[in-house]
Amino acid sequence: MYFDESDADKREGKEHRPRQAGARYDIGSRSECEYFGEAEYADTLSSDFYPAASEEFGHKCLTYSSGLSEPLALKRPIQMVCIGPNFRVGGVRQHSLSLAKFLDPNKLQITEFLVSDPAQCDATSNIAGSIPTNPFNAESMQRINDQCDVILMWGDAFNSILTCTRPLRVFVAHGETSWTRSVLEQSGQVIDHVIAVSERVRRKVCDGFASTTILNGVDTARLTQTQSREEVRRRFAFTPQDFVIGSVGRLTLEKQFHLLIHAIQRLPPHFKLLLVGSGRRHMELLEVANECIPGRFAIVAAHDYLGDYYQAMDVFGLVSAHEGFGLVLAEAMMCGRPTFSTRVGVAPEILVNKVNGVLVHSDPDNIAKTIRLFQQNRSWAQGLAMQGRTFAINHLNAARMARQYESLICNLSLQRQGKNVKALAALPTQASGDGLYASEGY
Repeated sequence: MYFDESDADKREGKEHRPRQAGARYDIGSRSECEYFGEAEYADTLSSDFYPAASEEFGHKCLTYSSGLSEPLALKRPIQMVCIGPNFRVGGVRQHSLSLAKFLDPNKLQITEFLVSDPAQCDATSNIAGSIPTNPFNAESMQRINDQCDVILMWGDAFNSILTCTRPLRVFVAHGETSWTRSVLEQSGQVIDHVIAVSERVRRKVCDGFASTTILNGVDTARLTQTQSREEVRRRFAFTPQDFVIGSVGRLTLEKQFHLLIHAIQRLPPHFKLLLVGSGRRHMELLEVANECIPGRFAIVAAHDYLGDYYQAMDVFGLVSAHEGFGLVLAEAMMCGRPTFSTRVGVAPEILVNKVNGVLVHSDPDNIAKTIRLFQQNRSWAQGLAMQGRTFAINHLNAARMARQYESLICNLSLQRQGKNVKALAALPTQASGDGLYASEGY
């Protein structure tokens, strides 16, 4: 069955430019995690952004485990422009919307979204409310060089197209593959700092660049429910006795949804599959599902009220070949679903195997075995889901992410002003068991 409940699928990104000649610009290794005390730099705070040094300031290193610290007090908000090939696809879209929504406008304001791929720019349709969306060109480059304080950029080779030198320039690494590393290298001459969306991304693609890990966060408004679990399941002809495995994401090759189809094929008839998403692989997956698990699946295209679909699932699975973060895993945890995931994106950092989630291999037999484990141990699965939900609420929310962006960018701006600051705030994680966990637990 296929249920189309969204607009037509939009184009899903672009190929990056051919690799340019020239050495990568190495701006240093990752900053150490240090404590910024008042006495250490009380005499360095007067600037365009910061008030007189007579006021007291202190800043603890940020971690997603030990609480949030406030960014330094400001004379005026920092003005930030976001630049990328597009802002309408998957996790990048949600990341942009969440920053626009949750950043404190008295501290850090997104004033404009600039689209570097002309084919992806629709200036008549803003990405986030009243924040304008415009093409990235010579006119806009002059404007941001004159008016903005920070450029937050992603996904393009900026060495050849970004000539602004006055603003602070921060690159967000959203992916863990060689593609992200390539565009990062082709932007190294114009980057002051890199934000990695997971520690795995930082380790795999940010070597040689000053970098900080800030985990993405979930905007819970996206998880609103409009129908009960029973109503949604009835709509897809799932009975109360069915055990529904679900996943959410673009229907593209790297998401490997065929693995879920083949895993369900190995299980009894009351195991069903719910896929929520749209994309270029839709027809192929529909054909495979009709051949392998006829009458046992539903594919629905939806982008809003995702809480309806998460609550209809008995278990959520992320089986991608690679992810930068994997926001849908955090969303499923936030919704209290038992989850399993391949070792991609943020999964190895936030899942402790068989404690708050299960880590699996990219193999239908292993996935099917894991699904049976959930189905045969319902009480354990529910306890695992509650552990995951607690962690997600505390550490994977969009407000937390926004506060950390504010704090990091404030301190980067301070350093750029030439102040005597020893190191930037870093976001370390600590290994515990099979995942990287909060130093104070959850």
